[in-house]
Amino acid sequence: MNESKTSSGAVWSLVLGILSLLCLGPVTGIPAVICGHKARGTIRRSSGAVTGSVMAMAGLVLGYIGTLVITLTILGWILAFCVFSCRLQSRFDDRISEEKGYATRLQIASICAAIDMYEVDVGKYPQSLDDLVRNGGSPTWRGPYLTSRGSVADAWGRSLTYSMSDDSYRVSSAGQDGIVGTSDDISN
Repeated sequence: MNESKTSSGAVWSLVLGILSLLCLGPVTGIPAVICGHKARGTIRRSSGAVTGSVMAMAGLVLGYIGTLVITLTILGWILAFCVFSCRLQSRFDDRISEEKGYATRLQIASICAAIDMYEVDVGKYPQSLDDLVRNGGSPTWRGPYLTSRGSVADAWGRSLTYSMSDDSYRVSSAGQDGIVGTSDDISN
């Protein structure tokens, strides 16, 4: 009696294919595909002495599906992480911009206080912000009203602008975009 035996490669292909579908994906899916192809070749060449062609085919299919499903799942998680990171970065950048706006408003308020002290001491507004740091020749100057001319910058590192008339003055920043006359400008 001629008994045929089941291919061990077909059994391994099926077991590894099931594991790839359950949780291990390409780790066991690729070996399942390799074992399945080898087993099918062995079965074909054995002229009926070795069986398990259906088992090898099932292992092949499960190996391919498991590898594909787990790989796509991992890629989906990576994509979701990237999207979340981009949104988080955008929120972070917005928050930093808001904080720089607050810091610039405080800087402008501080400079306005120094200008007002200068006006009380000298009797007129300074010609430029440099007059708050160095005496331009006024005998009633009691400054410096600012520690340095370098402290007259907005939170983005750009110089603040100062303009004055006989009865008023304006200290302003071009804001985040650095362009004067846009909606993000900040002034007293």
